[in-house]
Amino acid sequence: MPSKQPRHSPAQPTRRTRHVRISRHSGTLSDVTSTILRTTPLTIGLIGPRGFGTFCTEAYHEGDAGRVVAFAGRDPALLAGAARRCGVPDTYTDWREMLRDPAIEAVHIVTPPDQHAEMAIASLEAGKHVFVEKPLATTNVDASAILTAAKKSGKFAGVNFVMRYNPLYQAVQTIAASGWLGRLTHIGFENYASDEGLGDDHWFWDPAASGGIFVEHGVHFFDIIGAIAASPAVDVIGKIWTRADGTRKEDRVQALVSYANGTEASFYHAFNRPGALEKQTAHFAFERGHLTLHGWIPTSLDLTAVVDDAGLAGLSSLLPVETPTDKDFGSSGRTIWGNGQDFFVSRRVTAHCSLGDPTPVYRTAVQAALADFAAAIRDPKHVRRVTAEDGAESVRVAVAARDSALARPVPGAD
Repeated sequence: MPSKQPRHSPAQPTRRTRHVRISRHSGTLSDVTSTILRTTPLTIGLIGPRGFGTFCTEAYHEGDAGRVVAFAGRDPALLAGAARRCGVPDTYTDWREMLRDPAIEAVHIVTPPDQHAEMAIASLEAGKHVFVEKPLATTNVDASAILTAAKKSGKFAGVNFVMRYNPLYQAVQTIAASGWLGRLTHIGFENYASDEGLGDDHWFWDPAASGGIFVEHGVHFFDIIGAIAASPAVDVIGKIWTRADGTRKEDRVQALVSYANGTEASFYHAFNRPGALEKQTAHFAFERGHLTLHGWIPTSLDLTAVVDDAGLAGLSSLLPVETPTDKDFGSSGRTIWGNGQDFFVSRRVTAHCSLGDPTPVYRTAVQAALADFAAAIRDPKHVRRVTAEDGAESVRVAVAARDSALARPVPGAD
């Protein structure tokens, strides 16, 4: 049964242009500006108010796109504590009962991945919009079922791909689409993550619950890098390694992905580091430059490239570009050779940009993801940056990597 606390009174409708400014340690980046129709904030019921669920709730309550009015979970004490800390008026120990609450417009699902499809489909059938924490589902069949349920219900389904709202990934996407550095030829993502908070009994280690690293975690990067490549994946090769300590935990994976436009990408994830040694990098190799992002939630960018005047102007509009003196180019530029073709370039450029503390960067991305989802619900003309179809596509690539890895045992291995 729900608690008997006062309901939240939504704010009055507004329309505003919002300038999102993120603190920087060095360098500058163009402001992220969005004009979104603001009507009454979405009323949200959130399933799974643990660490990330409460982080999202607090972020939403700092913004104006939505308000969490109910939590659902199995542990009454945990629910009560989370609701008290976050200012959420109602709690349910049965998430299906929460779906019967007419005051709730949208359901945010923040549970282990194997529960996503059942909860999402039930929410849509109950007439609720649904916002699913990644992955959308753990199988292609379940992802497709969510899309079908959304179409049948006339409600929106979305997936919380916060990387799409990170300003540094957005800068890379702009550079890739512009052609300022020529064609994007290769992307390499490396994730050396901590396992300190993942006990032996954590659902993360159970492929039946999590889908495995490719599905549970890898979808973030299959999605954002696929969006930057701007082409569908056509070939996927995967590899999985397990620990040699007797637990047989799958703690390292790698995938090689080929895209239809010829871009290639490699993805490596390892959950075997102490927190103090976590490190993530995304490297983008263009015909005329290299660009690297640092951090799981990227907070810094480094660029080195050779460009013509148009490329310099474009990059300068986006990043704090420097043009060091380089005797190789002189005052008039020169023609160089690479990837089987000539390029005229006028100078060498570098850029460094840092956004500072990752927490506010992450929080801003979470808020932007919900604002995008809410805007589509309130305004039929709004075009979402991320759709449920994007979530299904990332599951397709992740499942292909997993299936490839499982079909490639090492000869002679147990």
